[in-house]
Amino acid sequence: MKDTLNGYIDAHQEEIKALGRELFIHPELGYKEFKTKRMIVETLKKHGIRVEKEYFETGFQVSIGSGKPHIGLLAELDAIPVETHPCANPADHAAHACGHSSQVTIMLAALIAMKETGVFEKMGKVTLFFTPAEEYTDLDYRRKLMAEGKIKAVGGKVNMLLGDIFEGADCLIHLHAMSDTYAYGYNISLAGFKYKKIIFKGKAAHAGVLPHLGVNALNEFTLFNSALGMLRETFEEKDRVRVHGLVTKGGDTINSIPSEVVYECYIRSVNDNKLLELDKRISNMAIHCAKALGGDVVFEDMAGYNAF
Repeated sequence: MKDTLNGYIDAHQEEIKALGRELFIHPELGYKEFKTKRMIVETLKKHGIRVEKEYFETGFQVSIGSGKPHIGLLAELDAIPVETHPCANPADHAAHACGHSSQVTIMLAALIAMKETGVFEKMGKVTLFFTPAEEYTDLDYRRKLMAEGKIKAVGGKVNMLLGDIFEGADCLIHLHAMSDTYAYGYNISLAGFKYKKIIFKGKAAHAGVLPHLGVNALNEFTLFNSALGMLRETFEEKDRVRVHGLVTKGGDTINSIPSEVVYECYIRSVNDNKLLELDKRISNMAIHCAKALGGDVVFEDMAGYNAF
């Protein structure tokens, strides 16, 4: 079976690479992968494979074979915003910097090879699930979709789980670009994360004439960021903790004491309990650092993904 499938893929590798290039140069953000979906559907139609189910704006699935075992394959459709990427979409800076275009291409090639060679015939069923919006980004648009009742959660896979999309599959196989080393594994653990948006509140004043009348929100953040750096030495390797973020608003004008500074970050860990603990500690740090300088803080956090 393996030789037959490899032979088919080798014989059609130029066609496969061409599709991968087209997907790569047409990146789209989550729940907006309409061109991506169209290209995939057109490719599948050429091989007599039709869409059997659609969901959550751009998600869909196709199957070959029937019966048991029922093997599920997963492919993610979306890109991420990377403004400086040479192939970024000029409209929203979407780029396939996370390798999803390659992931889709590989899974498509595998399914088509199984269909055209017939090696899986009468041996069970294979369903390829195309996941929308795996990346946790473009949150304002996703909040809008949630308010309209089109999705229940920010992430595509969470919506698929809530919608019982994978019901009946005996196992699911997923691939992702991780490093330059090829590896296959099962019962893999993946980190969960929490999205935090911390808004430091101060009081504006003229920075040159009346700075003593202001409360500097940027100083509040600076104090918090120093505390966060000190917290990092307490992270244990077994929990695989990462806290990474950026300032998305640093003030309004150079001439004014900043009255509002916005910091957005992810807290990641393979340990859900540790994730919750760190979330509380980081929130407390932000509150006390702000109050130490006479300011305040507002949180606009959102749940991410649980550890897997």
